[in-house]
Amino acid sequence: MFARTDHESDTVEYYLYHPYSQSIFTLNENEAVILRLFEHYERIEAVKEALSGIFSSGYVDDVIQDAKEQFSLLRPNKIDEDLSVRTLCLIVTDDCNMRCRYCYALHGKIYKNTDTNGYMAFDAIKNKIDFILERHSSIDEIMFFGGEPLLNFELIKKVVEYISKNYPQIKRFDISTNGTLITKETAKFFDKWGIKPTISIDGPRIYHDICRRMKGNGYTFNKILRGIKNIQNISGEFFIEATYTPFMADMGITPLKIARFIENLHPSRYLLKPAGRFQHMPKIEKNIFVFDDIYYFKYTKYIDEYVKYQFSKIEKWDTLFDWGIYNAARCILDRVTKMRVCSLYKFRTIYPNGSIGFCTAFGESFFKIGNDVDGMSYAASVLKKTEVSSLPRSIWFYNFQDLCPAALGFEKLSALDSDLALVHSAEIIWESFLGEFIRVFMGEVE
Repeated sequence: MFARTDHESDTVEYYLYHPYSQSIFTLNENEAVILRLFEHYERIEAVKEALSGIFSSGYVDDVIQDAKEQFSLLRPNKIDEDLSVRTLCLIVTDDCNMRCRYCYALHGKIYKNTDTNGYMAFDAIKNKIDFILERHSSIDEIMFFGGEPLLNFELIKKVVEYISKNYPQIKRFDISTNGTLITKETAKFFDKWGIKPTISIDGPRIYHDICRRMKGNGYTFNKILRGIKNIQNISGEFFIEATYTPFMADMGITPLKIARFIENLHPSRYLLKPAGRFQHMPKIEKNIFVFDDIYYFKYTKYIDEYVKYQFSKIEKWDTLFDWGIYNAARCILDRVTKMRVCSLYKFRTIYPNGSIGFCTAFGESFFKIGNDVDGMSYAASVLKKTEVSSLPRSIWFYNFQDLCPAALGFEKLSALDSDLALVHSAEIIWESFLGEFIRVFMGEVE
């Protein structure tokens, strides 16, 4: 639930965002007060007690029950797996040549498997690739992920050639890389197969090199720029993903400054995301390099400035903007439900040891289906929210940008009485985003 001030009429407008259905509801002031408290307390009796003497018990009941009835009609109740699966992700290695300070995968340890030394072998996963692609004819994209996937470049070449020969329905190959290993040979390979790499770079050199170091503690900025130059000299097509940290905010480097730096590198598109907070991170890294509620509140101005800048580009039909913000707006306009957006439903993932799962972010320990390909029949039950409700609330990932349910808090969304929950930790980002969305697309929402 959030408020938006209309400066022309000097009035405050109240809205409620329902994440399951990507719906936005208008509220009056009384409804906004009641539903905001219900968001906080999650118990009707607690809301009644807090508002005793202001609203009658019956009125509070009516407002909350009406909202819950509306939401129950919007809740997705079926998943068509074949239609929802779009991407096969191969985590070709859990090894990495870098040591980023905010790494959610603990530099590959989250995937670590001693049987394979962390590297995927073609013979071990060929039958898994065949099984998944034959079962899910809707898959049209192959994604290579790590670790640093280019450490296993020979495997990538074999997979691309094999799939291109045997599965013509695959339209594209993508790779997410730190960019330090992109040579002229690599760039030529990308160009031959139409691969547009997503390259990680966090901004100007002095700030990037503090957060993103080589395994031996060397700097990475110049290595990445050389990789980008190799791409530009041959094909010119690449994407950028940047991670924004509290360290940058404390140094006065705003998200808008990072965006303008990225735009000067001339990517086809980019994504700027705040560093995520995970339970398994070392304490010092959590405190310095990842965001919490206090930091979001402290830098509300930075967030508002960035979101308004991105929506101004969308209004002007400028094609170079933050892809995450554009995608979030598109999902609401198209009324795309949570069941069709999150990577849990779009992806099938093969881990370095050959086991099959969903999520590329948290590895086997969270979303493993099994080594036996027949275990794919278990998929439907894993996808039920009741199966994943035990995940810790702190593992939100990508915030609002990829519309991942983990960002919304599994505990809240798993309980029927918590249907009004907005988002865990990143509420200030959501309020800024949704306020601008309504300003730009007011005629498009109900």
